[in-house]
Amino acid sequence: MATDRGRARVGRRAAPSGSDRRRRIPAAGLAALGALLGWAALAPGGAGAQQRVRTLDEGSFDITLAGHPVGHETFVIRREGAVVKAVGVVAMDSTRPPFVSEQVWLQTDSTFRPTLFQLKPRSGDVHNVVARRDGGRLRLQTSTEEGNRSQQFVASPDLAILEPGVAHQYYLLFAEHAARGTGTSWSMPVIVPSLGEQASVRVRAAGTESIEAAGQTRNAARYDLTLDGERIQVWLDDQGRVLEVRRPDRQWTAKRSSMKR
Repeated sequence: MATDRGRARVGRRAAPSGSDRRRRIPAAGLAALGALLGWAALAPGGAGAQQRVRTLDEGSFDITLAGHPVGHETFVIRREGAVVKAVGVVAMDSTRPPFVSEQVWLQTDSTFRPTLFQLKPRSGDVHNVVARRDGGRLRLQTSTEEGNRSQQFVASPDLAILEPGVAHQYYLLFAEHAARGTGTSWSMPVIVPSLGEQASVRVRAAGTESIEAAGQTRNAARYDLTLDGERIQVWLDDQGRVLEVRRPDRQWTAKRSSMKR
């Protein structure tokens, strides 16, 4: 499985334009994303409950490692009534860990506080990872070929869930911060489900830059993160949409290749 202090998903490639961007997203990834959306609609608070659905962000990222293309990430983030659901598919060119394809789903409440998470790698020893918020606890269950492992963590009000190698999840991390109204630098505890670990992330606003994303030059707010010692850089547009994520220590980049306008 794509473990994250050893999980490298990666990204930078010249962004194609128009319909070419859509065609270059693997068909298998789009099909899996559609299946995830149907699955999410059946969850509590989903579209199946006839709640108003609004798309917050939708698109794809090109993933590179050390400048070499290795895969794509396709995702949708929607608000459904009082919950927010983010579903995504990471389609990698390799079947060997840590570079494996996977499906990921994260559900939050209206303030973007995570309540439910699921990760399904497409290969490797791990079959499924599920995290559920239950009152003051977050319960994590990992299913492997050798059996199931259960863990519990204290779920403080500011606890976040983050897979560092899933680019669209930074949208939810920053939205949760914005909902709390904190300043230009802050820290919070996070659970990294694929590792079964709690960590601390420190965030600092680093100004505004122009970057290339989805075939256009865009103004973006840059944030510098430190996740238990690892440096991560994230660029967001004025709507909070993730344009690029870099993990310099791993030579990993996820660069926005398409976005819904």
